[in-house]
Amino acid sequence: DNLVRLAQNVDVIWFNIRKMPESFFEIEHTTDISNSLKKFTDLQDFYSKFVIIADKIRKFEFENKLNSSSFISIKNRVEFLNYDELAEYHSKAGQFAEVERKIKF
Repeated sequence: DNLVRLAQNVDVIWFNIRKMPESFFEIEHTTDISNSLKKFTDLQDFYSKFVIIADKIRKFEFENKLNSSSFISIKNRVEFLNYDELAEYHSKAGQFAEVERKIKF
């Protein structure tokens, strides 16, 4: 129950083949990045990656907050992904899926 309560407010969770959380994603359009970092700190006992997705102009804010002593325990596990990078990933994943469909026998 406690784990569900902690994770239920995470924007996106990817699960591995064993149905355990592999990655946690928080989308930060206007809200305080510290709130997401606090969630990640609460979930740090999972062997998972943490990702903040936001506009590229917020990367400096992300880095400053992540460098706070409050988040030292998760500092090396949190990544920043901007919207343009995410859109490129989505586009290329779609292209790959299309090519894969064409070459499968």
